[in-house]
Amino acid sequence: MKIGLGLYPHLLTEESYRFACQAGVTHVVAHLPGFARRDGRGLPAEKMWTADELAELKEEMNSHGLEFAAIENFDVEHWYDVLIDGPRRDEQMEGLQQLLRVMGELGIG
Repeated sequence: MKIGLGLYPHLLTEESYRFACQAGVTHVVAHLPGFARRDGRGLPAEKMWTADELAELKEEMNSHGLEFAAIENFDVEHWYDVLIDGPRRDEQMEGLQQLLRVMGELGIG
């Protein structure tokens, strides 16, 4: 059995990882909407997470013995035109596809 914990962006911290380990958690689900605006990241909300950013987050978790199990949800700025067949649909779809490729390369999910 795997014990997982969902963490919101402001909880993706060393302190939360230590708490998770103390509670017997082995896997983390990162709720990433708002992640780009998290302290220390300072990225525009519409920017999709890069392989380097996700690798850094994964390394933070792994350094505490935790697995980065999944990403829960995306910023609405990343997919709204996909839903409504808007003018940025193809661009947003490509961004989501790239994110899935990066997740696969990093072993997330």
